[in-house]
Amino acid sequence: MTGIRFLLAAVVAIVAQQAFGQLPQTRITSVFPPGGKQGTTVDLTVGGGTDLDEVDQMVFAHAGITAAPKLDANGNPVVNTFTVTVAPDVPAGLYDVRVQGLFGVSNPRIFRVDSLTEAVEVEPNNTLTQATPVAMETIVNARANAATDVDFYRVAVKAGQTLVVRSEAEKIDSPMQPLLQLFNTSGRRLADSRRVLSQEASIVYTSTQDEELIVRVQDAVY
Repeated sequence: MTGIRFLLAAVVAIVAQQAFGQLPQTRITSVFPPGGKQGTTVDLTVGGGTDLDEVDQMVFAHAGITAAPKLDANGNPVVNTFTVTVAPDVPAGLYDVRVQGLFGVSNPRIFRVDSLTEAVEVEPNNTLTQATPVAMETIVNARANAATDVDFYRVAVKAGQTLVVRSEAEKIDSPMQPLLQLFNTSGRRLADSRRVLSQEASIVYTSTQDEELIVRVQDAVY
């Protein structure tokens, strides 16, 4: 929860009395999805914040990343949602993104540009039978929707192929503490890893046969 603390002070004198307050200031806590592929367009939503009145602009630290308010079927702006275009020549990396509204320009959040195929988590995927199929060489943009949210993904590997699973949370300013677990379809746990301080969770596993593997993701803190 994000809150604002007010200081109210009164100075009693013969001729003067003063009070101080805090002015509104546009602030954002997250954007989703937190990244996009070079040469693509993605709808980016401000996930939360304070004083977001009349937010109508989204600005990136690289000129090759541009945004326009997303419009609904009637041509009206969708609240706090922008259509973002990433030019093909934008180098892969991390870029600041801010929004602007009635109460000024916000603080920055992180938007990651990459060269790999990107997908967005689709619910429900909270049980093994609901595991979302994911191809190799894919980035999945996902989030913990509740304290006990658990997400499952299914990936096919060949004999001798090495699967690398890596989370990014700290790098994109997320407070989530990802716990990654790898299972085979029989339910046997093959490996696990969790974020430790700035060290992101990662798993490297070489399969000895053609098989499907299950990746389980949750927040270790909650």
